[in-house]
Amino acid sequence: MSALGLWLELSRTNLISFRLSHASSGYLLDPRLAQVLTALIHHFQRWKDVSFEMQSSSIELLWHIFPDNLTALRSISAKLQGLWQAPSEIQAPVVPWRHLTALNLSFDYEQLPTLDKCMDILTQCDNLLKCTMNADCVFDSKLTEKVALPRLNHFELILQSGPQIDHRGYTAGSSLMSFLEQLELPNLPSFSLQWVVRRNAWAWSAEDQARLISFIASLAPTLHSLNLAYLPLSDQDVLRCLQPLQGLSHLDLRFSLADKEHDPITDAFLDVLSTDQPSSNYLPALQSLHLQSNGGRCTCLRVIDLIKSRWKPISGDPPQLRLFELVSLVPISTTKTRETLRAWKQEGLDVAIDQVLIR
Repeated sequence: MSALGLWLELSRTNLISFRLSHASSGYLLDPRLAQVLTALIHHFQRWKDVSFEMQSSSIELLWHIFPDNLTALRSISAKLQGLWQAPSEIQAPVVPWRHLTALNLSFDYEQLPTLDKCMDILTQCDNLLKCTMNADCVFDSKLTEKVALPRLNHFELILQSGPQIDHRGYTAGSSLMSFLEQLELPNLPSFSLQWVVRRNAWAWSAEDQARLISFIASLAPTLHSLNLAYLPLSDQDVLRCLQPLQGLSHLDLRFSLADKEHDPITDAFLDVLSTDQPSSNYLPALQSLHLQSNGGRCTCLRVIDLIKSRWKPISGDPPQLRLFELVSLVPISTTKTRETLRAWKQEGLDVAIDQVLIR
């Protein structure tokens, strides 16, 4: 506490940024954490970039004494764990959403906001540059106009199965797509979408797939980085997502290590991405590619052919590819493959083919 007090004193009237991380094994508020929070709140007018990582129950102090004049605040990150519900008589903190340029919200299962609550926040965040959210995949918004985020340059959305129930009978995929289609993202260069929703017959439909492909195509004019994780897509679905992305330079595709049957990283998929194919026009600007999958539906030969086509193109043009990573459960590389990879590494390519070992 003495060091914190000295820092607050010496910083005088300057804006302050801090990251408060506290691991607690119980649900009662730690007196030491209460002292730290109280000291920081006395200087709330100077908060600029703040981050909280703590038990949800510890945030109760902020709910009681959180300031309502955070005019200097520009970014907030909150990673809250554990069970706690704010009493109904306590008003949630007043956050100057319109001032924020960065927002990172992460909650445990019982605290997951729905996509509706996420949209309520985004409607007030005109100046956001970076945004990361996790949410319960339930959406029932009645908004008639799109929500514009003209300055947003990174958007990461993590969809989970939470405690809420969509009584309309819509698929979780339909809720996701209705949410995304409500947003207007005219200048978005980086998009990340993680699907951690329980797999069942009601989670995703063919119509949801078509809407996702159309949404990603709408981002094509500005999109340079794309991360898709655990979405229930086939190899052809993924290729349809990628085809319009002529300016994409960074691609990260992650799928279940355990699921061979639905693994979209197939030989056919790798063949299409190979620039040696006469009709291939996929991802001409690609510089880095990360793949994670079971690995049971692709072969070492096709993986090497893909890397070679982009590292040593037959056209003789300078290579665009700078990084290639493949992580799989099923072993793919061989002794000869590892020798080839070592040679390419010496030439300057950052390349790795790794197997996950389960013991």
